[in-house]
Amino acid sequence: NADEACCDFGNTGVDDVGYLGGLIDEVKAAYPVGDVFVVGHSNGGYMAYRMACERADAISAIISLAGNAATTPANCQPSQPVSVLHLHGTADATVPFAGTAGASSSVQQWMSHDTCGTARTPDVPSLDLETSIVGAETTREHADGCPAGIGVELWAIEGGSHIPNFAATFGATLFQWLTDHAR
Repeated sequence: NADEACCDFGNTGVDDVGYLGGLIDEVKAAYPVGDVFVVGHSNGGYMAYRMACERADAISAIISLAGNAATTPANCQPSQPVSVLHLHGTADATVPFAGTAGASSSVQQWMSHDTCGTARTPDVPSLDLETSIVGAETTREHADGCPAGIGVELWAIEGGSHIPNFAATFGATLFQWLTDHAR
């Protein structure tokens, strides 16, 4: 149940936000945990966005790979800013990059939630994260005017599909982004 548009299979009324939020709360109560990050792919990316909407008190940043923000932006009322990195292949046929609920709209939605400005600035150089595409295929943009310590970014994998073939450096690159956006 990552979004109203998807996916309580079997209509069981499952509460994934309650479960994941409870898990985070229990771990934080039992251990000296610092920042909590949520990372997801596809429906997991949608879930990362939902966690940012409903449990901004518990998480510092999210990364969504090919999963978009809330279908109805008014349903997302985060209690505080959350850093967001959205990665998406421009040739994704499963969760399209473009469109009303696409990658750019997701980033714009979070720029608004996080009280950033309305403009995005390209970052250079592009990154070479996808091994089946020649060259540095991942273009990056960051939101201008975000509160101190908050980042909202779109990394577009030019020609990338729903399930990219990531380079060995991919995990370390994402981990660095997360640690750079700790509260």
